[in-house]
Amino acid sequence: MDGLWLEKSRRCLEAAELLLREGYADQAIELAWLSMACSVRGLLARLDPAPVRMGDLPSLYVERLLPRLRISPENRRAFTIVSNLRESVFVTGEEEDPLTARACLDDASAFLRELSEVSLTGGEEGGQSGGEEGFPDGPYRGRGLPGTAKGAGSPPPSGLRAPGTAGAVSLEKLARLLLGLREETDGRG
Repeated sequence: MDGLWLEKSRRCLEAAELLLREGYADQAIELAWLSMACSVRGLLARLDPAPVRMGDLPSLYVERLLPRLRISPENRRAFTIVSNLRESVFVTGEEEDPLTARACLDDASAFLRELSEVSLTGGEEGGQSGGEEGFPDGPYRGRGLPGTAKGAGSPPPSGLRAPGTAGAVSLEKLARLLLGLREETDGRG
């Protein structure tokens, strides 16, 4: 996957972790989905660099990527599951609890970890042989994201450090962060 999309994915996941720690479960789910969406967009760009609407990503993932990706069964389903939960939160107005949001972040972390390794090792010497369109022939179960152990939970945020007390992060700072991430994923940043 393109390094730019991978970095956007990681930044969204870091922001989601921060939001969850501060008690914003619904917004953490949104950013967990956005992290996964950036990963999917990065892989779709390998097939066709044409712009894609973010709302089209779940169906494009199922139609264009799943037949080519060889990833674990859990991660094959993760993007669809988190997409459906995100839709229930933001379309129907359901509020989610921190445990559900934590599960989404864990799913997003595992998804990003596996997709980043799959895309980084595909066709490279010492990695797996490349499959159709340069996608690897099977899942790569090597290193995790930098700073994480293989099989560990969500990666710790690297650029965002939450203060020691809940609620200490200003809403203005969070809003600027979210706006910047959204603009970047929409191609304006």
